[in-house]
Amino acid sequence: MQVERFCSNPLCKTPNVTRLVKNGWSGKIIEHWYDDNNGGHLCEKCYNKKVRKSTMSGRRAKHEVFVHYYGENYHCQGDKYLHNECKMNNIICLQLHHPKGGGDKQRREIFGENICGVRFYMWLRRSGYPEIDLALLCANCHMIIENDIAEAKYR
Repeated sequence: MQVERFCSNPLCKTPNVTRLVKNGWSGKIIEHWYDDNNGGHLCEKCYNKKVRKSTMSGRRAKHEVFVHYYGENYHCQGDKYLHNECKMNNIICLQLHHPKGGGDKQRREIFGENICGVRFYMWLRRSGYPEIDLALLCANCHMIIENDIAEAKYR
């Protein structure tokens, strides 16, 4: 007798011992969890699908925020602060910076905690893109500026 496989991933070691997560309104199986006597995990196929969906929705929010504040041809504005010719435009490397400081304080006031990244981009989008003094920097320029600020405290 052949037992029904819940997981379509042929590499899944426990396709029959499973906890299926169904979408509330459609009843479709959206995730396959398997029990490994360690609390359970998503099978690799479902995990990759979930991570990809999350990554792409976050990147979409980030792109929309950058386009709203900096236009379609956004790029690192490090030249304004460091006087270098950085024109990085890869969305993976770009970050928002509070040039006057106070980013941590502002996020704590808004959210009650210091959130950053995708949640901040989604909040900006949901809030109708409020007027906040932000600079767009690549990770390298951002780190140089933050390091200079930290070192200035000890001079």
